[in-house]
Amino acid sequence: MSERSGLPSAPGSAHGSAPAGGAGSAPTGAADDLWDRRLPLYAYLEPLWAGRKVLEIGCGTGASADYLAAHGATRVVAIDSDPSLIERARARRRRPGLEFRTLPHLTDLTKLAEAFDVVLAPDADLLARRADVIAAWKTGDATKIEPLLLETTRKYPEVYKKFLTDRNRVWFPKIEELLTRDKNVFVVVGMAHLVGKDSVVDLLKTKGFRVEQL
Repeated sequence: MSERSGLPSAPGSAHGSAPAGGAGSAPTGAADDLWDRRLPLYAYLEPLWAGRKVLEIGCGTGASADYLAAHGATRVVAIDSDPSLIERARARRRRPGLEFRTLPHLTDLTKLAEAFDVVLAPDADLLARRADVIAAWKTGDATKIEPLLLETTRKYPEVYKKFLTDRNRVWFPKIEELLTRDKNVFVVVGMAHLVGKDSVVDLLKTKGFRVEQL
């Protein structure tokens, strides 16, 4: 597949883009598969990223990033570890508010020196599909899930803080407010935000909420 992403996904991140011909044209060649996988997801998530600053991790040749910029994101920074893919993206997709950058490793994310409202890592689900992660999730074994998802990220404290603990703390006031309402609520977050110190679950317990795993 020629349209590929070379940057490994950020664990715990949430999971587009006009093809070369423009925002409304159809993709061609080997890029079809990647485009077909991302477009439904990005279209479904549009209420989350429209009107916001977006960071896309693993952009490949930029079709999905271009889609975001064409359909309402105020600014899109799309990154990949493969310089050749970034050069192709820059040559083929030019649009106000769209920028492509090469980042060799996820630990370089802290060098971006700007904040984003939404982070999209479309291939992050590859981690979640590992057999050991699936087995731990099916049995609800949080003690096994925690090292499987967080061990690598914790080696890079700045990345861990930016993508996990900081986001948990930003979300928590809203979650806390929802829990004060006189009705059932359903909150969806990635697995990595539910285990370990300063996780959403940990913050709930610290605030005195009783958390029961079903």
